[in-house]
Amino acid sequence: MVKVLTLDLWGTIVSKSNTKELIDYYLAKVLNVDLEEFKAVYNSVKTTYDFSMGKQEIFWGIVLNNLGKKDVDPFEFTTYVNSLYKRNYVPNYNNIEAIQELIMTAKHRGYKVRVLSNVGYLTSKQVKKLILNHEAFKGVFIVGSDMMNAAKPSRSFYETALEHLGEKEWIHIGDSIDLDGVSSEYGAKFLKYNNYSDWEKFIDEIN
Repeated sequence: MVKVLTLDLWGTIVSKSNTKELIDYYLAKVLNVDLEEFKAVYNSVKTTYDFSMGKQEIFWGIVLNNLGKKDVDPFEFTTYVNSLYKRNYVPNYNNIEAIQELIMTAKHRGYKVRVLSNVGYLTSKQVKKLILNHEAFKGVFIVGSDMMNAAKPSRSFYETALEHLGEKEWIHIGDSIDLDGVSSEYGAKFLKYNNYSDWEKFIDEIN
């Protein structure tokens, strides 16, 4: 039987990055709109948009339209947004040394390690380049909602994830009971991440 350890990304591996505020400022400035207006429209669209089913340029097209910027090409704007993240994004890891120790221990004990996460304005491919390119995640792949056309905590997301994981002894670590805790309904041993010190405790859970 294959043993699998999956980790949530947002709120678990990384917390909110201050870089996001800087990028919001750049985007509002280039669009010549008030920063607070940009953030309000962005957050409103993000709340209702299904990233697992749509492309980035469709999302930004809706944001631009709601900001009254119908003359801005969504594809070109998406390319600009991605370039900003590539140049400026600095992940705020939640204790990267302990995460690396957990991953190394899991691998040593025969586990395959995957990042199992919803993704939004960043695709799985971009997440791999911007966040999971750290030495700690060498050989760790992301199974993102954009790859499966479904998002946590939907049944479709977890069933499709299981197809990727195969026959398994499965442990899932995440910060959200609502999004990640559901994994226990699909055979996972769910471990809730609360703070930095939890990573050391999780090592004891990897039998």
